[in-house]
Amino acid sequence: QADAPEVLKNQAVMQAILSPEVKEDGLNSEAIEIAPEHIIVVRVEDARDETVLPLVEVRDQVVAKLSHVKGEQGVIELGTKVVAALKEGNQDILAENNLVFGEQESVDRRSPLASSVFAMAKPEGDKPVYGQSKDQAGNVVIVELDAVHEELDSALEEQVSMQMQRASSQQDLSSVIAVLRANTDIKYFVVSN
Repeated sequence: QADAPEVLKNQAVMQAILSPEVKEDGLNSEAIEIAPEHIIVVRVEDARDETVLPLVEVRDQVVAKLSHVKGEQGVIELGTKVVAALKEGNQDILAENNLVFGEQESVDRRSPLASSVFAMAKPEGDKPVYGQSKDQAGNVVIVELDAVHEELDSALEEQVSMQMQRASSQQDLSSVIAVLRANTDIKYFVVSN
């Protein structure tokens, strides 16, 4: 369950998967809405109880996983050390660790690094700000933010404007209906055959 795809980690989906009809009888689940206009049906073709495998069979996998975790921890610690040194103005830390910054690039809201870059402090003057993040591939990245350019994205601005107009129209309609219900006598007639 821990390494299941993101869509299967939804609570309603997990309940359906673990229900006796689906898990044991092999039936399809009911349609499950996990997001607006996103519905799935699940079926379990094979289910086995958890078992402890002999170390001989999984040794290579365990060693690889532990090596990866330990390596990632080391890289994160090094990244933290490098960022701290860069913040103090020590550029030599890059050469000491055989590190160089990649090509300069602009980051917009659709960029994989957007959440971490937009959370960074705005650089003052010509003094860059440094931070640490992960890219889409899971690599640890040190970010040097040297400037912030505020540009309006016309497509995004138009989309937000349309959403606000829709919300305002919906609110106006709701207000009119509420006033009509409060101030109007409504008579219901029962028609029988």
